[in-house]
Amino acid sequence: MIRREWMFRLVGPESFSLGRFDCVLQVEPDGLLGISYTLEINGQNIQDFLEMYQKSFCTWSTQVNHEQHRIVLGKTVIFIQK
Repeated sequence: MIRREWMFRLVGPESFSLGRFDCVLQVEPDGLLGISYTLEINGQNIQDFLEMYQKSFCTWSTQVNHEQHRIVLGKTVIFIQK
């Protein structure tokens, strides 16, 4: 969770960290009333980052008690994500 002052920009970049990952959420106007979002992690767009990430770690998707879970095993890291 990121807390900021109550005044904020509606468009532009917002930088934050998730653990060891540096992230930038870019919010851009899209049409008259629309907004589009892009996410960069460690300087890569989210699709490229996920492809690289999946090649670096062993990843499984499984269903437990009718809920989908992802299990990720790395050299020093284990993630379990709902």
